[in-house]
Amino acid sequence: MSNFDIDRSAPRALHIGLDKPENYLKTNDIKWAQPQCVKFTTTRIGTNPLNPSYNLQSVSYLEPEKPKFIRDQMMIDDIPGTKPVKKKQLDFETRNILNIEDIEGTKAR
Repeated sequence: MSNFDIDRSAPRALHIGLDKPENYLKTNDIKWAQPQCVKFTTTRIGTNPLNPSYNLQSVSYLEPEKPKFIRDQMMIDDIPGTKPVKKKQLDFETRNILNIEDIEGTKAR
């Protein structure tokens, strides 16, 4: 039930193609852009996965040198102005503001 075999019985194409190959999304001209799965070679020796044998690295412990004591960096008492100074105001007695015994009628019985 189609009429495509009759000439000019369907709407004309909006853009007529030029029958050129479209190469703008191809990567054939870029080296190493294609998979190289057939060319893969390895130097790894096959082992039994149920009983593997690994060549692990070995380490020898080297004792670190003890640093030479020059001076204590936290002690800065030799620099003037670095010691706390006792304030003169600390010698003054202050009034106890919570004491209300001097008010008449508030003495404890």
